[in-house]
Amino acid sequence: MELIAAKEGLQFAYDLGFHDIVLEMDAQGAVDRINSNDECFEAEGNLVEDIKEMQGWFRSFSCNWQRREGNKVAHELAQYGTRNTGFFTWIEEEPLWLNPFLSAYLDANG
Repeated sequence: MELIAAKEGLQFAYDLGFHDIVLEMDAQGAVDRINSNDECFEAEGNLVEDIKEMQGWFRSFSCNWQRREGNKVAHELAQYGTRNTGFFTWIEEEPLWLNPFLSAYLDANG
């Protein structure tokens, strides 16, 4: 699921005209596969290879591992996505239910 979300997020970022991407994931194996120069022949190989190809769309791209605790905002958004169907996007204003997590993140990270 993380690879599907990463691919969809990269497509969305490209469509919005973003040029510099930092993709953070809490799945170390997925990060390792994306950052590897070797072709991925595992079940999720097509997704990994698609993401690798998409990297070239951006001026800069990095994929990093982050502990789940390190990005509670992303975790909460992912949980929201698993509980709700459809496509959701917030461009200029965040959803109100996310504010406590955003505030905690800003307090911890300045």
